[in-house]
Amino acid sequence: MTATAASTIALLDGHSLAHRAFYALPPLSTTAGQPTNAVTGFLNMLLRLEQEYRPDYLAVVFDRRAPTFRHEAYEQYKAQRQPMQEELASQIPLLHQVLEALRIPVYEKDGYEGDDLLGSLARQAEARGLHVLIVTGDRDALQLVDERTDVLVTVRGITETRLFTLAAVREEYGLEPRQLAEVKGLAGDASDNIPGVPGVGEKTALKLIQQFGSIDELYRHLDQVAGKKLQERLAAHEEQARMSRELGTIDCEAPVELDLEACRRREPDPAVARPLFEELELRGLARRFGLAGEPPAAPAPLEDGKAGGEAGPGEAAPAVARAATSEPSLTWVRGSEEGERFLERMEGRRGTLAAAFRPHRPGLPAPALVAVYDGEEAWLFPVEPPADGGAPPLPDPLRRWLAEAGAAKAGYRAKPLLRAAWAAGIEPAGLVGDAELAAYLLDPSRSRYPLEELARRWGHVELPEAAAAEAGDEAALARRLAREAWAVERLLPPLEAELEAMELGRLYREVELPLEPILAEMEATGVQVDPATLRELGEEFRGRIARLEAEIHDLAGEPFNINSTQQLGQILFEKLGLPRGRRTKTGWSTDADVLESLVAAHPIAAKVLEYRQLTKLYGTYVEGLGPVIDPADGRVHAAFNQTVTATGRLSSADPNLQNIPVREEPGRKLRRAFTAPPGRILVSGDYSQIELRVLAHIAGDERLQAAFLSGEDIHRATAAEVFGVPPEAVTPEQRTRAKAVNFGIVYGISDYGLSQQLGISREEAAAFIRTYLDRFPGVRRYMEEVVERARAEGFVRTLSGRIRHLPDLHSRVYARRQAAERTALNTPIQGTAADILKIAMIRLRRALAESGLDARLVLTVHDELILEGRAEDREAMAGLLRRSMEGAMKLAVPLLVEVKAGPNWYDLAPLGAEG
Repeated sequence: MTATAASTIALLDGHSLAHRAFYALPPLSTTAGQPTNAVTGFLNMLLRLEQEYRPDYLAVVFDRRAPTFRHEAYEQYKAQRQPMQEELASQIPLLHQVLEALRIPVYEKDGYEGDDLLGSLARQAEARGLHVLIVTGDRDALQLVDERTDVLVTVRGITETRLFTLAAVREEYGLEPRQLAEVKGLAGDASDNIPGVPGVGEKTALKLIQQFGSIDELYRHLDQVAGKKLQERLAAHEEQARMSRELGTIDCEAPVELDLEACRRREPDPAVARPLFEELELRGLARRFGLAGEPPAAPAPLEDGKAGGEAGPGEAAPAVARAATSEPSLTWVRGSEEGERFLERMEGRRGTLAAAFRPHRPGLPAPALVAVYDGEEAWLFPVEPPADGGAPPLPDPLRRWLAEAGAAKAGYRAKPLLRAAWAAGIEPAGLVGDAELAAYLLDPSRSRYPLEELARRWGHVELPEAAAAEAGDEAALARRLAREAWAVERLLPPLEAELEAMELGRLYREVELPLEPILAEMEATGVQVDPATLRELGEEFRGRIARLEAEIHDLAGEPFNINSTQQLGQILFEKLGLPRGRRTKTGWSTDADVLESLVAAHPIAAKVLEYRQLTKLYGTYVEGLGPVIDPADGRVHAAFNQTVTATGRLSSADPNLQNIPVREEPGRKLRRAFTAPPGRILVSGDYSQIELRVLAHIAGDERLQAAFLSGEDIHRATAAEVFGVPPEAVTPEQRTRAKAVNFGIVYGISDYGLSQQLGISREEAAAFIRTYLDRFPGVRRYMEEVVERARAEGFVRTLSGRIRHLPDLHSRVYARRQAAERTALNTPIQGTAADILKIAMIRLRRALAESGLDARLVLTVHDELILEGRAEDREAMAGLLRRSMEGAMKLAVPLLVEVKAGPNWYDLAPLGAEG
């Protein structure tokens, strides 16, 4: 039979994908103890493949344990391979059974590997006019790519893939796909024990094949190879190179016949598949394959924030009501009768939220329209703007539903509506899902997570253009919001299933989701800012800026525009003759690094640095804070962002409170403007050296842990270890150096970076780092192992399971690879510190609710939490802060928190440990 030109066949590398799934997912098993993570992950990949590529035909190939022709040619072929783990091996027969139940044919052949079957089937499919998509975790298959065959390679986990077309292979390697076997002949392959030419790595092999085209041509022109030693190596191992090429070449003429009709996509055999999926407890997957019959229209009631019903391990919980197959109907809630019908309708159902907002007041925009989708229809709540400038109003039925803890709610970027609820005096409850948070956890390095993109990728839904809705057409806006809520209901199940597969489900449920309403409350509450203090600081800063300007002009010998980098460069490098740094498109660089390097050469550099700092503080905060003070309550309502930083740390905006500099006095003074109202007080809890404590725990270094457990000054203790002197004999300079390395290690500091920071030679810095790592071998071991593991897995994890993908660990660009290695070192530490702070916020909010104290969490900056409450409750607030923060996570060393209190953020005084 011959397929149409538009038909596609997907050929899956069964062992490769099962192996990938086994190591990507947690150790899932049935209640009887049968491991199922490889089967679960494989089927999730299969579903995604069918959704994204929709192949007309499908087949899976497997290796057999019998020796192949390669073993006969080379006895040591794959000799070093460890036997397959029993937990994985036991799932291969299960996978065969599942594929048979799904009516997907399996191909395997004694004497041949899966790659040979992939190549042979691909060439036969091409001859019948099909487009071929090979799906594998092994790049060896790239040599099969041509005009009609693409290869989809799993990059990390079971979700991230990369499609290699003919153009992509040429761009990546600078070769034709068939030439990749030539590269393997020279470089070998350690995983398959293919020897290649000793001393020739992949980089050199690529260059040689790019130059000569093949091993045969290389040996014909061996005298043209650059480097005598390389010529000698190649000459000595010519026979081995040719044999390695043969071992690495995929055989596309294996004795296997493509049965196209058997590969045609068909519905599963329910009589076989249903009991098998039930036996393997893959109930969620059974639903997704259409094997569970009609699911209920609504989820079971929620208890303690968890959905009722059953779900197989690693699958999405069935809390999501079945998404409608067509556009949801719209019901406007404009009166009490519709409101009561809405509340009755929502009993026992989950509602999915979407909302449009209009500008209202600084930091607190009001909802213009809210949509709630119940699984079948969308309920529309128009929200009129407040007449008196007060809190954004919400219709009574919506208020009651938002406050009902037993009513499950999900959405996309739910925080603005939660914030509006807090501002309206409602404590929102029952949040069980947020698509933006889920997408962020899966790929935290992205800057944005547009709903349109998530809907298309995860829900296979196209959202209409928002232009009409944004233009003020209420009917268009209603349709848009209804479809948004409907789309979120469709995309959340696969998103949340992927979270479980990547071991991120607990972090999502227990940290990020509970934190979202807390951040919404903080935004709605805001922090008081005193305009009078801002005015005083403004006068002080303007006076100092004017004096600095005069001093800089005097040192320059003429007036000029200090803010012009070109004019400043002319003064510094042409008139004053100072050493020049980097050149830019517009002239010599005058950035902070360059100016810092010139401080010792001329006093003008330090003056310019101070001038820049003061003008930035004045413009950004002294002038910038005034317009964002809410006239209704005198408070600034900054936004706290959960999905911005790749490490998991919170950030803030409008204003960005994280960027207020505190190392210099002018920056610290700005904190005086952040005050408590009369009769109230600010109480601050700040983690002490949290990242170093996390490093001590993760690295397991006994010396570093002992220093923290003894309560010593960690930098003095480190200096004593490195310099080999008693702690009391450590000099201030020695402590400064130890402190620089302590904090630098967290960020993967280099000898160059340390030399610049301490003003010492690069050789001295390198020697200091070596001595440090010799004295703290656990830290050295951590630094080596975390990078090695990240290269193998493609990502790093925090102690809470948060991941960060690092594709640049395999970059050919040295600078990008080094940056990725530094990121691999610091992310588990910074990310764990971020998780600890988030957990502390959740514990603190719960403790405040239980205590009955009139106190609110108003700020978080870096490792600090700030409460505002009654002055007479300062000790009780301090106790809650300390217990919540110090008990957030159990480490091998204690978490310590410095607690202070005062009338404003600047004038905080320490409170005793008994607080």
